Amino acid sequence: MSTTTASSRYPLRLDGQDRQAAESLAAESGHSLQDVLRLAVRKGLPQARAALCRGERITKVEPLSDAVLDRIYAESDADEAGTLRFMAAQSLGGDE
Repeated sequence: MSTTTASSRYPLRLDGQDRQAAESLAAESGHSLQDVLRLAVRKGLPQARAALCRGERITKVEPLSDAVLDRIYAESDADEAGTLRFMAAQSLGGDE
């Protein structure tokens, strides 16, 4: 049984300040920008795991009560007149 590491590519967008910091570190260390970014992602993973997997809430927004949820989901979403108005207002695209 062979062990291979799968490789995936994801687009990464950095704001100007973060990109400058990463490029500066790459120049200072002699490593490529890709190496710096890859290491930054790896080193940040333990903190992400700790924040996401400890079973605690990660938001300060209180959840909706069951009574509120029951009231919301008891209302019908069917609004045929509104749907037809919305569809008529949409552009058809193509040659306009």
